[in-house]
Amino acid sequence: VAPTVAFELRSHVVGLVESASGNHVIQKCIQALPVQSALFIVREVEPQAWYLAKHRYGCRVHQRILEHFRPEDTQDFTNALLCQRSKMIQDPFANFVAQHLLEYGDGRTRAAMVEAIMVNPVDHGMNKHGSNVVEKALACVAGAA
Repeated sequence: VAPTVAFELRSHVVGLVESASGNHVIQKCIQALPVQSALFIVREVEPQAWYLAKHRYGCRVHQRILEHFRPEDTQDFTNALLCQRSKMIQDPFANFVAQHLLEYGDGRTRAAMVEAIMVNPVDHGMNKHGSNVVEKALACVAGAA
């Protein structure tokens, strides 16, 4: 049943992600479907990755994507986000995505995020949202040591 429902959602993903209720449907698809059956979600949000990272509900879907897909399945999606990594750090919603990039990203992704933090670590550390990203980076580095 789940793959059939998911098939009907194709080409409607972005609209669902923007919806207070619909984003939960997309999150559940990511969590419940096999990776190959849910990859269409990643492909549909890729062109609007930055817009949705800043979105109240879109950031939640991005977090589920980073949790449930392997980095090799989300490389283009991740690259689209990394283009805006400096802006993500202090954004009220995208900072959660930045934290997930640090936690679930591959070595290249983590290095890119740390590099963005290091451009102005004091400013990020004093920002309400940026400080959470700096703390996550420190925790990830400590966990890797």
